[in-house]
Amino acid sequence: MFGYVRPLLPELTIKDFQRFRAAYCGVCHELGRSCGPAARMILSYDFVFLYMLLYRSSRAPELKIRRCPVAPVKGRCVAESSPELKKAAAQSLILACKKAEDDRADEKAGKRLGAAGVLAVLSGALRRAREAESGYYETVSEKLSQLAEMEKQGEKSLDRAADAFASLLAAASEDRIISQILYHTGRIIYIADGADDLARDAEAGRYNPVAMRFGIGDGRLTDEARDGLRRTLQGSLAVLAADFELLEESWFSGVLGNIIYLGLPDMCERVLTGTWKPDGRGPRDKDNYRMGEGQ
Repeated sequence: MFGYVRPLLPELTIKDFQRFRAAYCGVCHELGRSCGPAARMILSYDFVFLYMLLYRSSRAPELKIRRCPVAPVKGRCVAESSPELKKAAAQSLILACKKAEDDRADEKAGKRLGAAGVLAVLSGALRRAREAESGYYETVSEKLSQLAEMEKQGEKSLDRAADAFASLLAAASEDRIISQILYHTGRIIYIADGADDLARDAEAGRYNPVAMRFGIGDGRLTDEARDGLRRTLQGSLAVLAADFELLEESWFSGVLGNIIYLGLPDMCERVLTGTWKPDGRGPRDKDNYRMGEGQ
């Protein structure tokens, strides 16, 4: 359910691309520092978005060149440890481990074993993250339990199911505006994931909120369902954009604006048309230079 919240690379300026990569690498390094080296494997675009949203200063974060297995020689410019990075890293680990717990309970044998392995490797990291963000851990546990019960009962209301997931993301910040942005981001992620997993869930016989809402049994998105999903996603995108306009400008505002106005709408449309192909990789220079024009 992760990897949907990313910028539209061809439309990023070189400056904002470098800022995005500094944030991406910053979250990765912070996961290693705060939660242990193994925690870096759960890095996701969505968690980088969370960090950039939590960082509210118009000044640049402390930046340093650091090496890692991906950039062992030249190194990369990395956002250094900060309260926002620590918070994002801990919350990210909690969400990822809770997702692994869900996979261990519900998925087929291969995925169950993989999820169990992830949880075994990250048990110590999760303990540290839970200590750092105990309130958030309890909220995530409560909301995911509600969501699991809805799935068990075959909940047909897409709004109710999406609200449970959106609410756990909203709890990541106490700021009202940021909380609203995270709420609608979570709602978009949940609905898009349901549409993206439609065929896989039908084949495996798993609960799917989109299938339940539109009575789809063969894993194929109908025109009626596609139009309905497009309307509800556009509604959340509109609220998300309106809330973003209320925030004061930050150092990451250019990247955040790209994600909210371009990246998320592009992802939603690609999911609905069956052309979404997430690759799971981080941002690289040649992605921007090859795809970007007129910058």
